[in-house]
Amino acid sequence: MVDVNLAARSRLILTLLAVVAATGTSCILRSGQQYRHFSTPTPIAKDDTLILGFMGGRDSWDNTAVGVGRIARRLRDRGLPGVHVETVENKKRDLGVRLVRSALDANRDGQLQSSERQQARIVVYGQSFGGAAVVKFARQLDALGIPILLTIQVDSVGRGDGMIPPNVRAAANIYQDNGRLIRGEAPIRADDPSRTKILGNFRFDYADSPIDVSDLPWYKTLARIAHAKMDRDPEVWKKVEALILDALGGGMGGGTFLSPSSPPDRNRRLESLRSQAAFFSQDFAGPGPAVAGELLSTDPKPADGGEAFLFFSETGVGRAGIEPATLCLKGRCSTD
Repeated sequence: MVDVNLAARSRLILTLLAVVAATGTSCILRSGQQYRHFSTPTPIAKDDTLILGFMGGRDSWDNTAVGVGRIARRLRDRGLPGVHVETVENKKRDLGVRLVRSALDANRDGQLQSSERQQARIVVYGQSFGGAAVVKFARQLDALGIPILLTIQVDSVGRGDGMIPPNVRAAANIYQDNGRLIRGEAPIRADDPSRTKILGNFRFDYADSPIDVSDLPWYKTLARIAHAKMDRDPEVWKKVEALILDALGGGMGGGTFLSPSSPPDRNRRLESLRSQAAFFSQDFAGPGPAVAGELLSTDPKPADGGEAFLFFSETGVGRAGIEPATLCLKGRCSTD
């Protein structure tokens, strides 16, 4: 006679073992990310920017196959002067806090003075559980009096990730609501609208999306196909990258993409402008990477309509160099 309870327990054990096998034993055997895995030299120079990407789910910090890792690699490959890019596992927020403290501690005394905190230039983005980690991390920095230039959440999954703390200058939220069980947080709101600008809650629709996720393991798509498709959507990550480059240039989504530089930083700013303009030139009919003062495109009627030319100069970006605070991207123009 078979022991029913024993049989049930056996099935449970076999199921758990199958899950472990499917997700890989690395989740159990590896210790995960450690501080030594960061490559940013600390402290960073004044006016340098630190970009932190929080990984989704149980993705490893060095996984460049997923969206957060892909964008980190693209940003590093750009070689933008004064920009440091790191990825952080979503359960390792304290490592990120430690890195930020070390990066800002200019005199290496182990304490952050007010002047060191206020010179922080930090951008934080993340996907899924990493999106929720972005908000939690921002709160940790808020408690330390450290400001953040920009936060970006991509299909954020977690509790309390809809309210953005007041130390964040600008925040963007990218989400989908097609998922049966997993849908991104929306809308996000500012704790203090006078201090935080919500750049937008950008919805993506995957009801009829052709994005292929058939090669992913079952646990990555179980009742969350739309969530998985969003991670593979190139338009989502182009949006993330554009928002980050905007923040690096000094704009906050209101139209200003690149801002004038102070004289001591002129050469480094120009180099950064050239690198960023090379990115945006991909969306125009004009030539490739620009140099200061070069018109990227003068085609008034691109395929998607509207104006589509970008003037790149030492003072910023503007239509024909007349309006330095105007950006025309993919036919959409906005003025600060």
